Amino acid sequence: MFTYIIGVLFSVGVWFVFLILTPRSRKKIIWASLVCGPAGPISQYWHMKDYWNPTHLVSIRVGTWLFGMEDVLFAFAFGGLCFGLFDLFIRPSGGQESITHDKYTYSRLVLFGSLVLILMTILVMWVNLNSLYASILIFIVFALFLFVRRPMYIFPAVLTAFIMSAYMWLAYWSYYFRIYPHLLVQWWKEGALMGIYLAGVPVEEVVWTFAASLVIGPALRYCAEDLNRGNRRKEGMPDA
Repeated sequence: MFTYIIGVLFSVGVWFVFLILTPRSRKKIIWASLVCGPAGPISQYWHMKDYWNPTHLVSIRVGTWLFGMEDVLFAFAFGGLCFGLFDLFIRPSGGQESITHDKYTYSRLVLFGSLVLILMTILVMWVNLNSLYASILIFIVFALFLFVRRPMYIFPAVLTAFIMSAYMWLAYWSYYFRIYPHLLVQWWKEGALMGIYLAGVPVEEVVWTFAASLVIGPALRYCAEDLNRGNRRKEGMPDA
């Protein structure tokens, strides 16, 4: 009953330590966490039906939509860590563009989120693709689009993805499956996994983490770029 919440709270603890150690990125990390938090329960609309069924401390049901507070906390911590690492790694690459949180930022975020939801619906309901594999495909496609638009994102994003994938693998290996060896049968739906494991950890979890980490930092930064910075430079005005 407490397995999921304990693991998630550990990730929140890691998020908090990272927040303390990176003062220059604190506001950005908190902003990214707040933006990503709702994605957790939204994703469970599909994942709980065809991929897994973790035990929530308190389950919340809205029609056929089932999720828990753990999903919100996980997405909150995961999104903040991804964006914080990406922000940390992009500085040496010359990624010093101004970040703004105006109505245009949130318009782009809504557009990005809407496209993800539309594509998820098409791939899961019409193509009949498992929701986890659908999300991986969508993340990779969006990441490639952003890399074409902003080549400077590639190295920081890939490095972030490797670190977060290693962290997720370690969390599963050292906590979830080490303490609860029968969790694989209890949580994951039959036929949802390919049967490929990395020291007992389903490869799907590592690949999903890599794909999600690859796109979160670039997507949030792209949406929050100050589009007026170039105009201010031409006019001799300082950056915001």
